[in-house]
Amino acid sequence: MGEPFPEPPGRQLRRRLGPGQALRLQAGRGTTVIALRGAFELAGPPAWLAGHVVSTSIRLREGEAHVLPRGGPITLESLGPGEVLCLGEPERRAPSAAWRAALAAGWRRLCRHSPA
Repeated sequence: MGEPFPEPPGRQLRRRLGPGQALRLQAGRGTTVIALRGAFELAGPPAWLAGHVVSTSIRLREGEAHVLPRGGPITLESLGPGEVLCLGEPERRAPSAAWRAALAAGWRRLCRHSPA
């Protein structure tokens, strides 16, 4: 099983891999994978499609990045000597009290003006 990632959100993981080496991670939705050096085969998280499990695979060349559309286990296989960087999805912040108050006031105004 791969190491957990990203824990906590926003974590970075940078690894050098030799030819044929693989890195298995549990990645969150929105994680960005960047090939810093070399090329990698990225097997994305599995998904259900018409009752079957499918997993997408893409090739990342040096300097290319990919953002995971959903979280789950991923495998990065190095196609030669290389270095990869994984950036976890930034932590989502709760709306501020001022924003919540403005939203509530807007809803109250809207409800007053709508026909019953």
